[in-house]
Amino acid sequence: MTAIMLRDGLRCSARIILGLAAGLMAANMSLAQNAGPQLAEPDVPITIFTDDAAAHQRGGLADQLLQRARDQGQVRVIVGLRLSMAMEHALSPAAAAQQRQALRTIQDSVATRVLGRVTGTDVVRFAPIPYMSIFVNAGQLARLIADPAVVSIQEDIPSPPLLADSIPLVHGFLLFQMPLLGYAGYLPFGIVCIAVADFVYAPDRAGPTGTGVK
Repeated sequence: MTAIMLRDGLRCSARIILGLAAGLMAANMSLAQNAGPQLAEPDVPITIFTDDAAAHQRGGLADQLLQRARDQGQVRVIVGLRLSMAMEHALSPAAAAQQRQALRTIQDSVATRVLGRVTGTDVVRFAPIPYMSIFVNAGQLARLIADPAVVSIQEDIPSPPLLADSIPLVHGFLLFQMPLLGYAGYLPFGIVCIAVADFVYAPDRAGPTGTGVK
């Protein structure tokens, strides 16, 4: 009897836990649907994924980047293209050339639809990866966002030097840190270097070939 009661109690507890979990999931989904558009930080580049419906909401990332283009006159963006590519070292020379030509074709097509031309100092093509960089005004950016060959659009803005962050991150200062015993801490390594150099290059030990064999 005790075992049956324990089993029924565990089943009831499991049902309660599952019900609570389902309720929390539904609440989170409802909050996500009712939440406002994502707001970009002022100094952070805006990235738009064209298949993301949230980016196209009123006031979403697409509208925010368009507003930046209106305010600045034009913005430089890095455009991700809808093209699957393989690593060139895994392809034959003919296949690699064909892949590059396919990339060039889609880059030219996007530039033509957005800018009305395929060349210019404001168009930079990346050969081994499906990306390109262009300067666009608000109208051109709107066409770029709607282009079916575009997967992503990232605002390209200058970044300050990051050595102040990267050097401590990789513990670069420890490379030149004094050993525990001061300069004496380098003594064992120095002795080994002197011994090896003496054995290899000493005139009384080196033979005609300088190999240390008479």
